[in-house]
Amino acid sequence: MAQAYDEKNKSWYYYGKYPNGHLLAGTQYKKRGFTSQKKAAKAEILFKDALKNEDAISGCTFRRAVQELQKEERKRIKESTIVSNDYVYRQMNAVLGNLQLSQITFKIMQRYIDDLDERYSKSYVEKYYFLFNKIFKFALRNDLIEKNPMLKVQCSARKDEDKKEILFWEPDEFERFIKHVDDKMFYTIFLVLYYMGIRRGEMMALSPADIDLKNRTMSIKHTYAVKTHKVTPPKTKNSVRVITMPEIVCSALESWMRTISHYRGFSHDCYLFGIVSPVSPTDLGRKLDYYIDLCNSMERDKVSRITPHGFRYSHASYLINNMTEDYTIYDIAKRLGDVVDTVLSTYAHWFKAADRRLVDSMNRNMDNKQSAASGAISSSYGELRELKELLDIGIITTEEFSMKKKQILGL
Repeated sequence: MAQAYDEKNKSWYYYGKYPNGHLLAGTQYKKRGFTSQKKAAKAEILFKDALKNEDAISGCTFRRAVQELQKEERKRIKESTIVSNDYVYRQMNAVLGNLQLSQITFKIMQRYIDDLDERYSKSYVEKYYFLFNKIFKFALRNDLIEKNPMLKVQCSARKDEDKKEILFWEPDEFERFIKHVDDKMFYTIFLVLYYMGIRRGEMMALSPADIDLKNRTMSIKHTYAVKTHKVTPPKTKNSVRVITMPEIVCSALESWMRTISHYRGFSHDCYLFGIVSPVSPTDLGRKLDYYIDLCNSMERDKVSRITPHGFRYSHASYLINNMTEDYTIYDIAKRLGDVVDTVLSTYAHWFKAADRRLVDSMNRNMDNKQSAASGAISSSYGELRELKELLDIGIITTEEFSMKKKQILGL
């Protein structure tokens, strides 16, 4: 055992080399920050005892560190996120898996990120950047490395490719579309998505128990993870909400639940759209395309080819473009299950348009008031001139003139 005093930091530390048989055999360890040699020696004894008993995740290989991190993740994050992360980890392991953590340097990581940067979108590269950082921070916490090689690694400063515009419907487009939907379940689904603005996964996870027809509310408490085929809690606490249903949705849901109440497997906890298993995203997309084609073949004014997510955009557009003093951005965010910042950033272009309409409305009101005021002044001036003429020719007295003048001017 060895301890030493650090003159610069005025503290004790212990140091040594990992023993033979350990995956870090031959490399040096060092622990700083002890207030006395006795405390440093005691800590070193505990450290060596841990070395004997550990199953050594230590500095082994990049692959082993990832495996240990995955064990932690499985306790804390949603299964759908685990599935997404696991795919990226497999790609990382294909290149770095057999390297010891101590061999992975800043230059290696910067080269890896630069290579991704040349071939993929910025958002895709940032996913790798985030997970690499996560891995090396985990290694740092567990004393597997002394420095995070990602610390100075940089992603490209270029902007991401223009995102494909998400199409949405104005109310008149939705009305043209929905009248051609003759499948009762999908008719109800499309109404719910358009008028409630809920996410596809939230719609798939709905059960009859989530619908309160008496109070006209819908409770959003779960989402359906397509990748894992499981109902899970929503990703954020803001997504858990109770939202009011308009009459058209209430009527459609009441009729739909009356229909499915006779289906085998129906219960208050079954899937609202699917009974035993929820309607699939594939069927939803296929039916949406079918009815859009049907609508456009029969209507002179065509509707845009939106995706299921376009219903949520349509709902948000409607809320923003029809904002009044009765509800605010906070109310919109609450209904959508988002935070205000997300709503502002996602739908910023609509807020700008709504703001311009608001100012135009203010200008029109001001113009109307000014015109009215100008007209009133002109009218008052005319009345006073006529009154003065009556005074001049002796038809009214000075007292009568003064009294009527006050009435005209509102004094």
